[in-house]
Amino acid sequence: MQTVIQGRFKRPIKMSDLYVGSVFSKALAGAPPPAMSKIMEAVIRRIAPGLIFDLSSDQPKIIALLAGTAQTMSIDRPGDEPDIASPAIEENVAHVLGAGLSTEKKRKKILGSPKEAESYTFDTDHVYTFHTYDETMDYGRGTMHLPVYGECDIKPMIGNQPLSLTA
Repeated sequence: MQTVIQGRFKRPIKMSDLYVGSVFSKALAGAPPPAMSKIMEAVIRRIAPGLIFDLSSDQPKIIALLAGTAQTMSIDRPGDEPDIASPAIEENVAHVLGAGLSTEKKRKKILGSPKEAESYTFDTDHVYTFHTYDETMDYGRGTMHLPVYGECDIKPMIGNQPLSLTA
């Protein structure tokens, strides 16, 4: 699934405060035991420190910092923003966020960490464009493609709750 979000912020917000992902309104039918979930989250946090991977609570969620997970991000003056219908949105953040975040890889590493992302703010002067895609999830069919295993129907595991993409 490909998603492009574009717009201006109504008020300044720290980049460490904006998450995107799936949030469920009730417990998952196929949730792992809480102890297993904590182990899984600890392992995943080493790879992606900004990821919240909570599968065992009453309101499970899998969310991550938007500025650290978007495949590409562009920050532009109003009128200069990219066309959201373009097949590719080019990375364009260094002029606002600094040379230390000049590439997708550098931006993802720094803004994917809540501690690091706290030093950066979405302002109200610029137009922000976030381009994300997920080749593993099929939101229409409720399936996930897992390496080696193949396609997995996740509807029974989530208790037939709707899949959502929430920001």
